[in-house]
Amino acid sequence: MIDLSMKKNSYLPWKKEILKRGLNSFRLLVFFLAAVMFGTVFFVPVSCSEPFYPGSLGGRALASGQETVLPSPLTDPEPSVEKRELAPGVCFTLYRDRKNLIGEPLRVYLLEVDLHKKDVEILPVVAGDGLTGRGETVAAMAGRTCALAAVNGGFYYNDGEKTLPVGNLIISSETWSISDATMTSAALSRFPGSTGALEFCAGYFSPDMEVIFSGESARVVSMNSSSSTSGVHLFTPRWGERLEAVDNSLLVALSPAGENRYIVSAIESDGVLIPSGGLALRFQGETWRIKGAQLCQGDQVSVNFTYDQNYWGEIEHLLTSGPLLVEEGEPVFQGVQEGFTGTVLLPNPRTAIGVTEDDKVLLVVAERAETGSRVGLTLEETALLMKELGAVRAVGLDGGGSSTFYADGQILNSAGSSPRAVANGLMVLTGLKLYLNEGRIFPDVPPYIAEGGRTMVPIRVVMEHLGAGVEWESESRNVSISRGDRVIDLVIDSKEAQVDSVSVSLDAAPLIRQGRTMVPLRFVTENLQGSVHWDDIRRAVYLWTTF
Repeated sequence: MIDLSMKKNSYLPWKKEILKRGLNSFRLLVFFLAAVMFGTVFFVPVSCSEPFYPGSLGGRALASGQETVLPSPLTDPEPSVEKRELAPGVCFTLYRDRKNLIGEPLRVYLLEVDLHKKDVEILPVVAGDGLTGRGETVAAMAGRTCALAAVNGGFYYNDGEKTLPVGNLIISSETWSISDATMTSAALSRFPGSTGALEFCAGYFSPDMEVIFSGESARVVSMNSSSSTSGVHLFTPRWGERLEAVDNSLLVALSPAGENRYIVSAIESDGVLIPSGGLALRFQGETWRIKGAQLCQGDQVSVNFTYDQNYWGEIEHLLTSGPLLVEEGEPVFQGVQEGFTGTVLLPNPRTAIGVTEDDKVLLVVAERAETGSRVGLTLEETALLMKELGAVRAVGLDGGGSSTFYADGQILNSAGSSPRAVANGLMVLTGLKLYLNEGRIFPDVPPYIAEGGRTMVPIRVVMEHLGAGVEWESESRNVSISRGDRVIDLVIDSKEAQVDSVSVSLDAAPLIRQGRTMVPLRFVTENLQGSVHWDDIRRAVYLWTTF
């Protein structure tokens, strides 16, 4: 989180502070003169198609965290560029050859994520999986979601016990937060007539929300936000179990009564419980408090949520951050216009997201190369860098102490020495998506489709989420799964199974993969009285159980 207010750096003498600010003014002047006179590119581009040679002198084996030292009679420098594939469709590159406008060396960490590759995903994740926590490090988020790689997400603010996103947040088509912010949003969306793959969008997201009751409609000012603006504010169970009142407000609890329809279940002045699957409204300000008082228990209320789908398509994920950095392949300098002021305009570590012409999403963290340094680029320099990395459209994310690049099970940039707890992050995952009763499950070995079109999952999923007991016999390689009076016996690498001692043929045999026992999901789930649904567009498996 970058402080949006200008603060004096108490550790610098005042003359040094003036010199520092003058240097940054000079930096911007140099850029604008060069841009006008020469159209100069200030960053040395390195083609993403260049081969990466792990055996380069002094090269570091990032996967193991150990240094690979090769014989060298002279010097043993680190390679200027390290590049490798983390998984099909996910490319990692570390640049050591970049410099900012005044010649300071940078380290640039880049993930290229091909969303056209099957079962590759960029997923926004909220700290603690809710809005009620104090924040979480990117490494912790990545660990609990079994992410391949990750970066920090958007800006945030603290409100009591809650760590809340600035602006709008949509995850897996569920709206988590809406508030009016003059900053750019980045989204991954689907469009009619496309192959179903997600596409990157950026712009000012301003949805229309309204509640309709007693024959009248009222615009909703915010959702799951601590905004104190007069008007109607909406809250979901993501906010927590209870909604507290603020000065001069009236609270209304709404229980679900069908799609976008609700029934008033409680009206209070001090606080209400937010019904499961329902909503709560806060009528803020005298005028709106009087309007809310017209409601009575049992009244029906409708809620409408719409946005420009011609521009945004069907949004899967959306995150407000900003500013816009690149548009139509050209750098954009509009940080001040989007409301950024103070220290955020000075050189800082930066995180950004963009997309290339061939639809690869770029997740980037850039900072000064010196050990322990937490400075780096201005917003303008970040825009130039994203262009040179191939972005045709790009948006800034939270920066400064929040800038975090995670891969290979660790934080690779300087944030690793003192990682900051943030509100949200962007996780890169591979494998099929798996849900149980609409809640996302993150197995340590990703589910996949085996022969016969059967989905295979780690046996731990069956144990922990389907409530079954599992026994393993090493000599016979037999896996026994039981729940209640139902017993399923499977043998590794065999397509013959038994259900309550009755022989059954399998389309896909259980096997060992990455040290985990993988079993056919549909066969096991349905024989434990559950059901399975496959979503071909989202490449997701939904499990439904009543136990």
